[in-house]
Amino acid sequence: DQAPYGPHLPSELSGLAKARQWIHLTMESPGFSRLAQIWNAFILTMILLSVVAFVVETLPQFVDDQSAIDRFALIETFVVAVFTFEYVTRIIVCKKKIKFVLNVFNIIDFLAILPFYIELSVDSSGEQSFTVLRVIRVVRLARVFR
Repeated sequence: DQAPYGPHLPSELSGLAKARQWIHLTMESPGFSRLAQIWNAFILTMILLSVVAFVVETLPQFVDDQSAIDRFALIETFVVAVFTFEYVTRIIVCKKKIKFVLNVFNIIDFLAILPFYIELSVDSSGEQSFTVLRVIRVVRLARVFR
C-alpha cells in the first residue's frame, strides 16, 4: 500500500488514482516529499500541543479559571479537528479500508479522538465525571511512536 515513489508517482496511475496515491503518501510517508515532511511535523506539533495542554489544564491555578478553561477547550477542539481531518482523509485515500481500520496504530488514532466526540454528545448539564475519557486522550502520545 505504501510504495517509495520518491517525488514522482508511476505514470500508469491516472487522475483520481494518482491524486489518491499522492495524498496517501503525503500523509503516511514523511520521506515522500517536502510537503509530507511538513505535514508530519505539523501532526507531531499538534500531538505535543495536545499533550501539553492536557497536562497544563490540570494545574491548580487553571482549574477554576473560566478564561483558561475556555482557551484549553479551544485548543482541544482545534487539535481534534486536525486529527479527525487526518484520520478521515487517510481512510478515504487508503486502498484497503478494513486493513486500515484494524491496524493497531489507526485504532490508537481513533481512540485518541473518540473521547472528544463522546463528551460532546453527552449532556454537559449533568456534570458527570468523564475522568476516564479524559485520561484516554493521553493515548495521543502513542501516536508519536507510530
